[in-house]
Amino acid sequence: MAASQHEHFDRLGLRFDGLFGRPLQLIDCQNLFCEVDKYARVAHPDIAGYSGRTRIKQKFRAILAPVPAWFPPKWGITANTDSF
Repeated sequence: MAASQHEHFDRLGLRFDGLFGRPLQLIDCQNLFCEVDKYARVAHPDIAGYSGRTRIKQKFRAILAPVPAWFPPKWGITANTDSF
């Protein structure tokens, strides 16, 4: 997925410029799939997936105050986030 992301975005007609210019890495894809899995288990509790998981460890709770963005320095994108 990470290696062929541009092909998939083009195929689906999605415009994705990356995370402030940084393309998706393997860890990003892992986190995306994890979040989609959790959403799908809540949205479709009647469907048992391959793993058989049903329990969600934590439920989403909205926070009114914005959370400041922080990125690891080695990503080299902090300068690109100043206008965010």
